[in-house]
Amino acid sequence: KRFLGIEQDFEVNNAASKVEPTLVGIYPIKSGSTALSQIYLPSDLITNGFSLTSDGWIVTYSANINTNNFDNLVVIYDGNVFPIDQVIADEVTGVVFIKISASNLPVAILGDSDELNLGQLTLTLNDLEEAVVHNVKANSFMEVSSGSDYVLSSEEYGESIVLEGELAENYLGSPVVNLGGEVVGIVS
Repeated sequence: KRFLGIEQDFEVNNAASKVEPTLVGIYPIKSGSTALSQIYLPSDLITNGFSLTSDGWIVTYSANINTNNFDNLVVIYDGNVFPIDQVIADEVTGVVFIKISASNLPVAILGDSDELNLGQLTLTLNDLEEAVVHNVKANSFMEVSSGSDYVLSSEEYGESIVLEGELAENYLGSPVVNLGGEVVGIVS
C-alpha cells in the first residue's frame, strides 16, 4: 500500500503501528442463543485498554467499570473473547489493572510523560481502529479549586496531561502515545 505524506505523517503512522497490537476493548458479556446475539458491536464498547504484560495484564481507566462487579465484563483482543480473572483498581489515579488468561500478548512500551513538551504531537488510539492526533496543551496541569489543592503527599497525584481538543467517550481508557510509540498517559 502506497503511503503519501510528510515526515510527521510517517512518524504518526509508525507510532500507531507500535501500539495498535496492544489495544483491547472491554465489553459487557453477551447472552443469547443465536449467533447474532453474540456479536460485539462498537456501540457495546465500555472502555479501552492496552496490554501491559505478555501474560495477560491489561491497563485501563475506571470511569465506566464497576471494579466490584467485573463478572459481567469481557476483554476482547484480536477477535478473541477473554473472561476477566482479576481486577486491581488504584483509587487514587483511577487506573485499573485487569488480568485475563492469555499468553504471548504484545506489550506496550511505557514512556515518560515528563518528557512531553507544549505543542508536541501525541496520538490516541482506541480498540475500534480509530485514532486522533492532538497537541499537548499542558504537560503538568493541576486542577486547583482551593489552597489545599497545592498540598500533595507522595501518595497523591495531582497532575494531568491536557490535550488540545475533545475526545469522544469511546476513547476512555485508551493510551496516549508519543511519536516514539511509547504510552505516556491514559485517557480519563
